[in-house]
Amino acid sequence: MIIEYDKYSQHLKRNESAKGTARGYMTNLRQLENFAISNGYQELSFDLMVDYKRYMMEEMRYLDSTTNQKITVFSTYFNFIETIDMNFKASDYKIKKIKRQNKRSREFLVPDEYEALVMVCPHPETRMLMKFTAFTGLRISEATNLTLAEIEPEEIEITNKGKTRIIGAPDWLKDELREFFKGRDADKPMFSFSQTTYRNRMKQAARICGVKEKKVYPHAFRHYFAKEFLRTTQDQRALSMLKDILGHSDLKTTMGYLQYNPSEIVNVMKTRGTRDEEMDKRSVAIS
Repeated sequence: MIIEYDKYSQHLKRNESAKGTARGYMTNLRQLENFAISNGYQELSFDLMVDYKRYMMEEMRYLDSTTNQKITVFSTYFNFIETIDMNFKASDYKIKKIKRQNKRSREFLVPDEYEALVMVCPHPETRMLMKFTAFTGLRISEATNLTLAEIEPEEIEITNKGKTRIIGAPDWLKDELREFFKGRDADKPMFSFSQTTYRNRMKQAARICGVKEKKVYPHAFRHYFAKEFLRTTQDQRALSMLKDILGHSDLKTTMGYLQYNPSEIVNVMKTRGTRDEEMDKRSVAIS
């Protein structure tokens, strides 16, 4: 075994990492170890990390953002090992992240696409998770750890990375959750499948309704919430409020949702001129 699972698990608990976050870290480390064993690596090495990065990019065809998230997980683990092993130097194992394209070109889900996905998704629990994250802005690791009892209060407390924030949820959404999970233990997490299962089912829904698969993944519904919140909230404090809802530490991260792509420019500009057309009609009538 090349991964110190028990020691790292205890470290994550001491640092009050959310259960979903800790579980995700351990899953990523197990995947790395399985790859190492399958490819003849007996111990951690820089070559192993470079090889695994290539595997994630070329064979698994992860999004750049997903690969970078996993690289961050590994770097965090290496930092921990350095604190308990004097002979271990984290920098000897860390690999570079993929340089990401400008966020301006990133495509987010739009309302029609969201509605189509929810309508055609053949898996009821996945459909409910889409709604839940799209109307609360929760990370999937947060959503899948919440219980029915925890969503009952007006002020729902979300704890992640040792910090607690307050969010709300529409009454209709709470009603749907109560009805859907009726009969289940109110003190156990509502959503029971793995993140990979939900991801695959969301991709299946995308194929059914013709939405680009690259736009559909668990975190996409959090992005959808953020974009729609800024679009529909008539409050000058909207950006600051969104920062707190999403649990961002830095407002600059939240400001990423102010970015736009060319299709959004086209859609906005296509609606221009409506008023002028009305004015032309009135001018003709007067003349």
